[in-house]
Amino acid sequence: MTRVTIEELDRMFYERLRKTVVAAGYLPDITNYATEGSWEQARNTLRDSSGQLIDVFGVGSYDARDEKTVNKIVIDRAGASPGSVGGFPEKHFEVTSGVGINQMYAKKFLPDSTDNVDYNIRMIGKRTEFDRLASQFMSTLFHKRRHARTYNNLGVETDNYVLVTFRGEVDMSERNYMERLYRYTVEDVLIEPSTTIKENIPVMKTVQWYIHGNLDTPTDDNKLDEGSVTLE
Repeated sequence: MTRVTIEELDRMFYERLRKTVVAAGYLPDITNYATEGSWEQARNTLRDSSGQLIDVFGVGSYDARDEKTVNKIVIDRAGASPGSVGGFPEKHFEVTSGVGINQMYAKKFLPDSTDNVDYNIRMIGKRTEFDRLASQFMSTLFHKRRHARTYNNLGVETDNYVLVTFRGEVDMSERNYMERLYRYTVEDVLIEPSTTIKENIPVMKTVQWYIHGNLDTPTDDNKLDEGSVTLE
C-alpha cells in the first residue's frame, strides 16, 4: 500500500494519457511552449492542417469537457471504496526532521483501511479510425494490471508507485458519435491521513543494560552487573 493524494492519482492518469497522445503526434506538447496562447495556436494549426487533433481533459470542471465534440479523451474520477488492507489501527513512526541519530519521529496511527479509487476514461469521436487509435492508446496505458508512478502538481513523476487494474470497457456510442468508456481501479492506497499520537520522539542513542541474579524480582540487591552502549 502507498500513501498518496487524490491529486497525484488524477495527474497520473492525465499525464500518462497526454504524453501518449503527444508521442503519437495528435497533440502539441504544452511543456514546449512558453505561454498557453502559443500552445493554443499550435493546437489549432494541427487541427486545421491535418484534422488529427485529439484533446485530453483531466479531472476537473472545465466547461467543454462534457460537450459532444469529436476526438477527445475525458478522465473522470468515479469514486472510492474501502480497500482490502487494514481493518484495525496500526501504529507506525514517521521521520519529521534531522538526519541519522539526530532524527526526530512522530508516532501515528495508520488509517483503518486502504482505499480503492475508481476512474472512468471516455473516448469520444466520429470516425472508426479514431476509435481504433483510442483503443490502442488504452491497451498500453496500464495494460491489464500494472504498477505505475504517480505525478505531482508540476507534472513530474514522484517516487510513489500504485497498482492500477483495468476493469473493462463499455460501448456507449450514440447515433452521431462513437464513445467508449474504459474503467480502472487504483488499488489499496492510503488517502486518509494518519492520526498523530505523539511528536518529537528522538532516536534512542544509549542502551542501558543490567544482569540480575533473580529475574522474577530484579532489584539493586541482586544486580550482578550493569553497563550501557552508546549508538553512533
